[in-house]
Amino acid sequence: MKKRERREGITIIVDILEEAKDKIRKTHLMYKTNLSFNGLNRYLDALTKSGYIQKDSGIYKTTPEGMEALKDLRGASRVLEEFNKHW
Repeated sequence: MKKRERREGITIIVDILEEAKDKIRKTHLMYKTNLSFNGLNRYLDALTKSGYIQKDSGIYKTTPEGMEALKDLRGASRVLEEFNKHW
């Protein structure tokens, strides 16, 4: 059996911002990002306070600022993946 790999924070943030591009409920977001309820709440709290996610009547959506951050984080992820290949 293959050991489950732990995701890094940047990957989790990308997953959340990606899934919330279209409006999504917290429960659906939890399942799609494979996070625990408490884990998801911590990330949503930080992303909301940072202005990258907005919440309206229990529905989460990536803000325009979040879309910019998503673009930047994807670029950073690609750089880190390439770097890690040679590490």
